[in-house]
Amino acid sequence: MPLLLQPRRFTLPRVAAPPSRSGLPLLGALAPLVMAVVLWAATQSIFSLLLGLLSPVLALAGLLDRRVSARRRRREEAVRVRRELRLLEDEVVAHLRAETERIALAAARPTRRTASAMVADREPMPLVTLGSALLPSALEWSRAEIDALPAPLAAEARDLISRVELVLAPVVVEADHGVAVAIDGDDTGIEIAAVRRALALSCAVALPTDWSIQSPPDEPWSSTLPHRLATPGRAPGADLLQGTASPDADPAWVLRGPSREIRIGSSANATGAGVRLLVGERDSRLVDSSGDRTLPGFRPRRLSRAQAAQAAAEFAESTWAVGDGTGLPESVAYADLVHHAADDGSLATPIGVDGAGAPVLVDLVGDGPHAIVGGTTGSGKSELLVTWVLGMAARTAPAHLSFLLVDFKGGAAFAPLEALPHVSGVLSDLDAPAARRAVVSLRTELLRRERVLAQERVRSIEELAAGVLPRLVVVVDEFAALITEQPELGSVITDLAARGRSLGIHLVLCTQRPAGIVKDAVLANATLRLSLRVNNRHDSSSVIGSAVAAELPALPRGRGVLAVEGRPVPLQVARATERDVDAVVRSWRGAPTAPAFWTPGLPPRVERSDLPSAPSGGLAFGLVDLPEQQRIGVAAYDPGQDGHLLIIGGRGAGTSTAIAAIAAAAGSDAIVVPRTLADAWAVALRTAETVTTVAGSGSRPVLLVDDVDRLLDDAGDEGRGDFAALLVRAARTLEIAGGALVLGASRPLSGVSALSAVIDRRLLLALPSREDHVIAGGEGRDFSVRRRPGSGIWDGAEVQIAWTGAVAPAAPVVSRVRIEPTAALAVVSGRPDEVLRGLRRLGTPAMTLDQLDRQGGVAPAGTVVVGDVDDWLADYAGLDRARRGGILLVHAATAADVRALTRIRRPLPPLDPRHDEAWRVEGRDVVRVRTPW
Repeated sequence: MPLLLQPRRFTLPRVAAPPSRSGLPLLGALAPLVMAVVLWAATQSIFSLLLGLLSPVLALAGLLDRRVSARRRRREEAVRVRRELRLLEDEVVAHLRAETERIALAAARPTRRTASAMVADREPMPLVTLGSALLPSALEWSRAEIDALPAPLAAEARDLISRVELVLAPVVVEADHGVAVAIDGDDTGIEIAAVRRALALSCAVALPTDWSIQSPPDEPWSSTLPHRLATPGRAPGADLLQGTASPDADPAWVLRGPSREIRIGSSANATGAGVRLLVGERDSRLVDSSGDRTLPGFRPRRLSRAQAAQAAAEFAESTWAVGDGTGLPESVAYADLVHHAADDGSLATPIGVDGAGAPVLVDLVGDGPHAIVGGTTGSGKSELLVTWVLGMAARTAPAHLSFLLVDFKGGAAFAPLEALPHVSGVLSDLDAPAARRAVVSLRTELLRRERVLAQERVRSIEELAAGVLPRLVVVVDEFAALITEQPELGSVITDLAARGRSLGIHLVLCTQRPAGIVKDAVLANATLRLSLRVNNRHDSSSVIGSAVAAELPALPRGRGVLAVEGRPVPLQVARATERDVDAVVRSWRGAPTAPAFWTPGLPPRVERSDLPSAPSGGLAFGLVDLPEQQRIGVAAYDPGQDGHLLIIGGRGAGTSTAIAAIAAAAGSDAIVVPRTLADAWAVALRTAETVTTVAGSGSRPVLLVDDVDRLLDDAGDEGRGDFAALLVRAARTLEIAGGALVLGASRPLSGVSALSAVIDRRLLLALPSREDHVIAGGEGRDFSVRRRPGSGIWDGAEVQIAWTGAVAPAAPVVSRVRIEPTAALAVVSGRPDEVLRGLRRLGTPAMTLDQLDRQGGVAPAGTVVVGDVDDWLADYAGLDRARRGGILLVHAATAADVRALTRIRRPLPPLDPRHDEAWRVEGRDVVRVRTPW
């Protein structure tokens, strides 16, 4: 009997029970009547009885409301049930589709076992697809659930059940139960031949390949099947699919196994099997052997000769193993496979064994120049790449071979190989800047190798003497992830694929799905193909040209198919251990290595003593990575050429370190601004006013301001613009003297456009986010979340700042007020009592402003007049006399107070809150001073 669909029970939606019908709200309806009687008894007014009419009105309204509500609920329930019926129908259709696919897949996978092995293991014979028919869906429904629905909904439910009672499904039978085939009608009919051909192919795909096939002479495509071709004649054995033709008759098709036989011929009837297939020109039937049951709507499978030839060729491609299974071992040890040989420059190395146990060699020079490796997750790609790289390194000296290993799935795949002297570097998706450095380095290496070939007047690396140009093998694991995250590397890979053969550069690109990822220009030059297990036939065909790899088992890991020039070879990949890697490393200990084609990157810490000499006029402050020149250079800042510099970095990024490094390089020309606003203002002001005196003396003064954004914040809204204007003034003065302004900040300067406009160059250190990096003036591709302290971008290249320690800032000059006996001094203070006590301790005569007024406004010589801000502003005449006749000292007041007292609008120098300081106003000059008390 054919395989049937699995039974399953589905539940129909239910209608919610209607609410119970309670009687009319009698008390509510009678309440108006009772109220009317009470009012009439109290008022004796006949109109009061009119309220009683509300009782029947309310009763009728309540009845109508309940009926309307019940009708609405019934409509809503009907809509809900119909919606659930539609959803149930979709679920049933999806279930039946899955069931038919399950039955089809049960017979779609060809066997890999031999007939003898199947008999020994007591496994059932494979399944054979005869066609399709309307089979019972095996769905179960509850009659009580249908009856519980209202009549219209029950009718819809029954209609749904009737539509899914039968389903068109493949008719798949177990071959060992027996199937008799009879052909009704003319044996030469086209339809009958197509059915017979399809049935024969179905049996061939399902049966082991050690069976033999005898086919009609007009079916030449059968010779492409992997089974043995048989000669006419009947071998002894039980019929599996048989007609009733006499043994001497020559059947159309005969498939013979060790103890069984399948005959597909023509006859008027058929006996001896559980199911009979009766095929006619106009009608086909599949019936039980007893004849009491017929599968309705049966349609036998039909194939034309062209369709059968294509299917047979695809099956032959996928059937690459013969004998008992594949003949491949479960595992292969690298140590048992590899025998080191002398360096002959071929790069040939064994990576596994075939079904006969012989080593499988791959050679990037002879079979390449490039290779594509496919395989799904868990198939053993990383183990294959490690074995392959280790095999090439074992037999080729480091001076003749280099590797660049790229792993874009975390970097752990190539960790065992980093100790090899052949490995120039290991890149991962965790270090984006290193990947970009590799892009530039590979392009530079291409140009360098072309120049070497041109200088030697040869066309390829094979014509060079040994050791002139070492071969370079670029191995990429998860190539799709690499192209997604580093698109620039895609163009480099394409360039390498086109020019790599003559330049001695080879690619090994590994990916899960090469289709659509690896460009045609790369595929055209990658003649060495290897695929481990993949998920579908398309992925397998895109790598090795056939669907073989889609049929590989999930276990053991390392099963693969090697295709060189279209010849598929099954293999089991060898697995290398850390001990194998250590053995190769020891074998090349002390051997010379090839010159590195790229630098390994900048060190995490650079001392000032490690810096090379800077170019003339430059201030060396770190090391810079120059992959386009394949070297590490000195990072230098030239104030005269580079102009004013802004160093931006987040907390702990190394901004202060960079300021200190430039200051140390500038030596005596460095003017380091203190960290407090008052002292920074004083030093910047002194620079702006006096630095021009050294112009032409050969010195180039550099004013360095660290944490300038914090200083601007300390200045507040009122002083921010003034301090920025002072720095701009200092920058213009420094330009004249051949120097420059260097600012350090933790964020881009905002709200001070004039200061931002004078900045010529930027040194970008680590910032919290990519957006901050771009806003600061950098490019998004240069951002890295793992940038270490002192690492940054200078002139588009990676730089590491040198550690120099702390640098002493310049000391501001702040004079202390001297009280002269002959000079007139007036003090405006927010704390006048404190000032008076301090003056008296010094023995200095002092009086308040009130006392001065009582004496007629004339102070004795040498007497200090003290008053608060409000008192002095109230006595404007006295304030004017104090300003004109001597010195005005403003203490414990604000800048606004100074402007109110003096009418001076230019910026005021800030005071240091750590000391008792004041503003000294003499004429129009305002100076920051220390108080004497």
